[in-house]
Amino acid sequence: MKSTKKVIQKSVNGRLHEIPASLSPERLPSPSVTGLRSALVLALPRQGGGTVPARPRDVRLKAGWNLPGRILGQSILFLLFFSLLCGMGKSHAEEDAFDPKLKELCNEVVMSIYQEIEKEKARYPELENFDKSRLTENQYGIYQIDYEYTGEARDKAQTPYRFGLTIDRMKDVTFEQSRDSFNFGFPLLDVKFSGYQRKHLLRTQFDVLPLIQKYGDLLAGYQQEYLPLRLELRTIKDTYHVREDVEFEVILKNVSKRHMIVKGLGQSTLFFLFDNQYWGTRPTDNSQGGESVILKSGESIHMRFKGESFQKPHKFEIFSVYLMSIKGVNPTGTLKVSVVDE
Repeated sequence: MKSTKKVIQKSVNGRLHEIPASLSPERLPSPSVTGLRSALVLALPRQGGGTVPARPRDVRLKAGWNLPGRILGQSILFLLFFSLLCGMGKSHAEEDAFDPKLKELCNEVVMSIYQEIEKEKARYPELENFDKSRLTENQYGIYQIDYEYTGEARDKAQTPYRFGLTIDRMKDVTFEQSRDSFNFGFPLLDVKFSGYQRKHLLRTQFDVLPLIQKYGDLLAGYQQEYLPLRLELRTIKDTYHVREDVEFEVILKNVSKRHMIVKGLGQSTLFFLFDNQYWGTRPTDNSQGGESVILKSGESIHMRFKGESFQKPHKFEIFSVYLMSIKGVNPTGTLKVSVVDE
C-alpha cells in the first residue's frame, strides 16, 4: 500500500509543503488526523508559477464574505480524508491486481486441470455431473472449479464426493476451511492453490491432487524467475551410452544487482531426483560444499558431478534442488540426458 505521504502528495500535484501554523493539526477540529501532521498539504496557485500556503483569512467566497477559520478547517479535513480514502482504495486495488502474464498462466493451469477432469468422466461415475457449469471465475478473473456429485449413487455414499479449486492470493480464504481443505503456495508470486476435496480414502474415486501437482510445476517454474539465484545444469556430452556414468556441470549464478553470501556447491548443498527417486551423484573433486561464498552480482560458481548410469536407451530428465532457500523458495533446475545403445 502506498504511504500516506505519497497519497497526499498526489492529491496536490506532487508538491509537498508544510502546514501553515494557522492550519496545524492542533487547530483542526478532528483529533483523528493528527497522525497526518507531517503530510497534510494545502497550496494555492501563484501568478507566474509556484505555490503559496493558503490561510483561512486569505480565502474569500464569491460573494465576498470571509470564511470562518473553523469552517474552513472542517472543509479541508473533509477533502483531505476523502482524497486519502480514495488513494487507499486505489492502492489496495493495485496491490491485488494480477500481473497480466501471471493471470494468463494461472488461467492456463486451472483450465488444463479442468480439461483433464473432463477426459476422466467416463472412468469415474462420480464425475457424471461435471461440465462447464462448474467452471466460474473468482474475484481476480481466475478460473474456479466447484463441483459436487448429485447423481443417484450420492444418497448411498457415506462421504458425498465434492471438490473445488482456484488460484488466489496468499492472504485469501476463498473456500470455507475444513479438514478437507488444502493450500499450496508460491510465495514469490503471492499466489496459491486454494481448494478442498471430500472423497473416500480408497483410491476408487477421482483424486484431483495429482493434477494440481502436475500443473503446479508451471507456476513453480515461473516463480524461479523471481529468485536472485539461477541454478543451471548442463551435460558434458550430447549423448551417453547405456551403463556409462553421466558427467555434467552445475552452475549457480547471481542474477540480482547485489552481492550475495551463498553456500558452496557440493554433496551437502545439492540433491537430484529421477522419476521422484533419489539419483546418486558425486562431485568429481569429492567436495562436500556448504562453505560460505561471496557471489558478486552477475558472477557464477561451477562444479562438475558424475551421476549413476542408465540401463536402457532413453531420454531422461533429472530434477535438482539447491539447498539454500530464499523466502521459503529453493532454486531448482533440470538436466536432460539422452542415453543411446553402445
